[in-house]
Amino acid sequence: MSAGTVLAGLIVSALGLVGLMQLYGFAVLPFNLAVVDVYLTTLGAVLLFGAIAIVGLGLVIGGLATIGEREVARVSEPTIIREVVLNQPIRTVTAYAALSELDLSILQLLSQGRNEGEIASVTGVALPIISEKIARLYIGGFITEKRALTERGFEAVRHSGELPLYVNYDVQ
Repeated sequence: MSAGTVLAGLIVSALGLVGLMQLYGFAVLPFNLAVVDVYLTTLGAVLLFGAIAIVGLGLVIGGLATIGEREVARVSEPTIIREVVLNQPIRTVTAYAALSELDLSILQLLSQGRNEGEIASVTGVALPIISEKIARLYIGGFITEKRALTERGFEAVRHSGELPLYVNYDVQ
């Protein structure tokens, strides 16, 4: 943290000093930081940029003072506010209720190594629809870019194990 604090302090100090310099007509940057003098009096702008420079110097000094010190995170024991009693176990299947039967079938077929064309022929669904479903499964975090199932995808397939593969009976 100390090196980052020193760097942040140097940047803040530099901005404060550049603002002060631009207030007094020294063009340091190709743009004007001292635009605040339009909204503040000259004294107000000087105080503002001066305070920014001083805060930056404080960060530099604080960062230099802590170089070499180890940061220790202290974790207190968790406090139980109240207990929750469940009458029924929570079903994890409900987490995947948003997936349609076709989505789950696509995940099952992808886990078997099938490609989009094979999935389209097995399910009887048009290839563009299968491609769109696969894109949505990717966005949802169920598959990777290379069409491999993620942990979330494997969980969905595992919990849908009793469901048969989706078949489009409208296609003849």
